[in-house]
Amino acid sequence: MLVVALACLAAATTSASSLPRLTYIVGYGTSKQQVVVANIDGGQPLTLGDASAAMLSPDGSQVAALDTAATSTLRVYASVGGAARTLFSTPSFMQILGWSPDSHLLLVAVGTTRSHLLVLDVATAIHTTVATGVLKGASFEPGTSNSIVYSLGSSRDNSFNLFVTTPAGTPTRQLTRDGRSEFPVWGQRGIVYSRATPSPRSGASQPKGGAPQPLQLWFIRPGGTGMRQVTNVTMKPDFTGLTPIGFSADGQHLLANLVGPNWYEAYVVDLSRPKSAPRDLTGTDGATIGDAISANGTLILATKGSLSDQAALSIEEIKWLGGKPTVIAKNGAYASWNQ
Repeated sequence: MLVVALACLAAATTSASSLPRLTYIVGYGTSKQQVVVANIDGGQPLTLGDASAAMLSPDGSQVAALDTAATSTLRVYASVGGAARTLFSTPSFMQILGWSPDSHLLLVAVGTTRSHLLVLDVATAIHTTVATGVLKGASFEPGTSNSIVYSLGSSRDNSFNLFVTTPAGTPTRQLTRDGRSEFPVWGQRGIVYSRATPSPRSGASQPKGGAPQPLQLWFIRPGGTGMRQVTNVTMKPDFTGLTPIGFSADGQHLLANLVGPNWYEAYVVDLSRPKSAPRDLTGTDGATIGDAISANGTLILATKGSLSDQAALSIEEIKWLGGKPTVIAKNGAYASWNQ
């Protein structure tokens, strides 16, 4: 389930649009998953086709849908419905990582132990490989440059660093050199990423014998300056840690997930305050996956329910300040929007 959630890492900075839409997947826990597009409030749902993961374009006009029933096939649908166009197909594992802000390009990872980071032109289906190796997430820069930040490294020594490149794959420059930088998300103020960090853990003592350190959130500017630790959350010894999901348009509000074994909890951080502590959004003890944040930072889109009962998952809208969530779609999961 971690893979599915991280596949939506780049449902990051949303943008305003004249065509507000919502997408999600139905059929989890069954043999047939499909992608649905609907109004922002969940009204007028329309099933587009078979898919196990999907992501709405920032302008709301298209839906990238990944069907893994036979081979991994990436298709694009118009959000108003109709026949799909196939952009890419492979027998290998595939993830949708994000749309470019102008809705012209898609960022996709292909492969597992050795992956290829591809940029696909949606209009022509031409793809460019911009990085090859062990990938741990990637994200487009907000704005007009379509620059890309990604994490690349080695599973042999579990060493990963951030790199910045263009849709052409060149020039490329290394952004971090600590060997502990993963899952970057690029916002208006800079890049937030997960970094293995010695930190408090609940329990009697710190794990011994080379146990992996938990992931905390860190910040760095695209030029490599301003690096700082954002979170220092206490977590259980077997937890992976915090992974960033998305920014508000101004880069001040951040959505992240605290990830454990078969366990997710949505957290939010106010980056406009240098010492603002991360906040558990719902306190549901591992039953809320943060999917996306609105452009103005006031609303969170989330998958709610137990991962052990996927057929009962639902899509909810939650206010940044908390309060009672609004159910948007029952029996849906892993949503994206352009709110």
